[in-house]
Amino acid sequence: MADEFSKRHARIRSAKEAEWLRRGREGALRLFHKTARGVPAYKKFLKRNGVNPRSIRTISDFKLLPLVTKENYLRAYPLHELVPKGDLAERNMISASSGSSGVPFFWPRGTANTEEAAIIHELFLVDFFNIDKKRTLFVNTFAMGMWVAGTTTYESLERIAAKHPLTLVAPGIELEQVVSAVKSLGGFYDQVILAGYPPFIKDVIDAGTRQGVRWKDFSVRFLFAAESFSEDWRDEVHRMAGIPKNIFGSLNIYGTADALIVAHETPLSIAIRRAVTGHKSLHTRFFGGDLRVPTLAQYDPSMRYIEELPDSQIIFSAGSGIPLIRYDIGDRGNILGYEDIARMFAEEGVPLFKGKGEREKIQRGWHLPFVTIYGRDKMVASFYGLKIYPEHVRGALEKSAGNRFATGRFVMHTNMEKGRDQRFKVHVELHENVRADKKTARHIEELIFRNVQVMNSEYKRLVAAVGEKKARPLIVLHHYRSSALFDRAGKQRWKS
Repeated sequence: MADEFSKRHARIRSAKEAEWLRRGREGALRLFHKTARGVPAYKKFLKRNGVNPRSIRTISDFKLLPLVTKENYLRAYPLHELVPKGDLAERNMISASSGSSGVPFFWPRGTANTEEAAIIHELFLVDFFNIDKKRTLFVNTFAMGMWVAGTTTYESLERIAAKHPLTLVAPGIELEQVVSAVKSLGGFYDQVILAGYPPFIKDVIDAGTRQGVRWKDFSVRFLFAAESFSEDWRDEVHRMAGIPKNIFGSLNIYGTADALIVAHETPLSIAIRRAVTGHKSLHTRFFGGDLRVPTLAQYDPSMRYIEELPDSQIIFSAGSGIPLIRYDIGDRGNILGYEDIARMFAEEGVPLFKGKGEREKIQRGWHLPFVTIYGRDKMVASFYGLKIYPEHVRGALEKSAGNRFATGRFVMHTNMEKGRDQRFKVHVELHENVRADKKTARHIEELIFRNVQVMNSEYKRLVAAVGEKKARPLIVLHHYRSSALFDRAGKQRWKS
């Protein structure tokens, strides 16, 4: 009998988008009724909101259900009441959120949740990193301990390693241990996969290069999570690691402590993102007037049922350790159908594939819908009433002119000066051996000032209205690893 991975792998190679969407609708309804029957807190939540579970019969009924949030649901009920049967002892692991937008929260999960995460990992690692054919050293650099990314990755890869020629090491977020592991062990394998937060992985490559590591000798691949980045940044990190110029060198996961893996990049989504980034008309059709380029990922609706509300609010339903029904995590984005994307490319006269061979190599089936993720408004700096996003600043530091001086880590905020004028301030971490002098500060200031104007038309108008002096960012430079603002223990906080 085929195992669950084999069944899903066969289905993902053959099923069309309509089937995935049907499975998603049916699964969402089943999950709702199961949660309404078995989770004490959700029973109370529905009663408080005047919802009779028996009245929810169709997906249209489902879409009228009240949203759940951390405030109105997760923090409103005792933790044990949020899990099935109200029994925490039936969960075999509890992790914590990273606290990226507030106080850390505890997330129980069971064996079924871990098995599901392992299947998702195995699907993309087999199809796109060929771990079934290549001897692979998988280096888990996510923070371990209570944090969900490290422990989930470890549990998933431990299961996968039992089936494939793959060895797992888990140094966590310890820079020297990661470099040492690759130097000592990488030569025994056909490829090395470094999994971790994008800024930390870049730190690893920088540190190894300073120590004389020839990264290209290890056929490095990257598995990222927790942060978005531009295609310029991807290209630069690939170049630093000696990865060939193709779209098979890295994938980014959109995951949350709330529901583990929600969606992830595929070579197809990366190819689409690259094409859209370089085509003005397509960019407008995909992302509207926003010049930011969001993460573009594919998702399985039968595992994560995602909805887009009218204000580009992304909500999802998932059978997590804490089952979540129409959960508003605070992210913004859009849902794009596979067929819709194909039609937009055709109408613009832009070929998505250069031929049948490339289509088969890139696509591998995977007729799954897409989701764009812009992140959360809580990560935005408000300056003269307009919004400045991390991507606006990050883009300046990711290009070669900024990357020569800065690690890519920064923290932005606004504050009032003595004269009650508001200032936009950016703290920037420098590379090792780069001097924190006025010349460097002016250079980085100019890069950020120009890039924010290019990406944010409101900021450009503000510059014209109040003048460059008031609108320019104030740059505060920090020596490499000298400030608590750039703590390596978890995800980088881009706004304070």
